[in-house]
Amino acid sequence: MTYSFCDIFPATVNDNAALERVEQTCRKAGLNCAEIPEPFRWSEDFGYYGSGAPAVMAGIGAGVNWSQLHTENYTFNDEIIPAALKFFFALAELG
Repeated sequence: MTYSFCDIFPATVNDNAALERVEQTCRKAGLNCAEIPEPFRWSEDFGYYGSGAPAVMAGIGAGVNWSQLHTENYTFNDEIIPAALKFFFALAELG
């Protein structure tokens, strides 16, 4: 028996202007901004968003000692809430 696996969703490709907006927001909020150089699976639905309008995939990391989202061991790290608020307030202020 042979089989193959293929993804049935479009690739997520960051819009350069939207990416610059995220980087600018991080600078304004005093937050670190890091690029993940390799593809990752949790971007599946964002490919659809980006096909209709300029988009960027951004995430707020929970830290290296936390289980990944959508796993049976995942628990939300409440300590990331202040960073998330800083990011979204700074994004709103940039307009």
